[in-house]
Amino acid sequence: MEKRYTIKQSCAILDIDPTTLLRWCKIYTIEKAQIRSDRRVRLLTERQLRELADEHGVAFSEERLPLARHKPAYQTILEELHDLRARIADLEQRRTTAVPRAVLPSVPPAPPDRDAIPHGYIGWQMMARIHGIPKTTAERSVRRGDERRLPTVAGAWQDGATHYKEMLDDAGQRRFYELFRTHPRFTPCPRCPH
Repeated sequence: MEKRYTIKQSCAILDIDPTTLLRWCKIYTIEKAQIRSDRRVRLLTERQLRELADEHGVAFSEERLPLARHKPAYQTILEELHDLRARIADLEQRRTTAVPRAVLPSVPPAPPDRDAIPHGYIGWQMMARIHGIPKTTAERSVRRGDERRLPTVAGAWQDGATHYKEMLDDAGQRRFYELFRTHPRFTPCPRCPH
């Protein structure tokens, strides 16, 4: 069976523009074959291309095809692929013939190094919730830099799934009471005044 080339391949072989090739085909009434699976793809035979090359004095060269230009690299890739497949087969053979190793039981990860909450400490968010103070109001007092600041103790504590970075000690709880007892939403708890 004779070789067939797409329009793009034909242009590469003859080193011409697609519009030139189509114009030549029209002039010489060359029928382009269609592929059954995709009627948009048109093919020219090697004989048709050689006739066009002879008629217009251009060289017919398959070396201009994109794949032909990269044949050495393509061949190298194929050889490397062959070598890799051989190495994979060798490794799989070694793995199946190797002596099975004992499976060691997995050790659960150690829990994070967190201190237990000291006796009498409470998170400032919890203190605000218990006393009906909005969290944002309490947070502003924690972040202030003046005399209305709510002092906290920095650290890393965990109570179940809740993590704390700042807590109120006894002095902080007394200061909370002083700052917020006159707030319209303040609700005293059984321990008030702190």
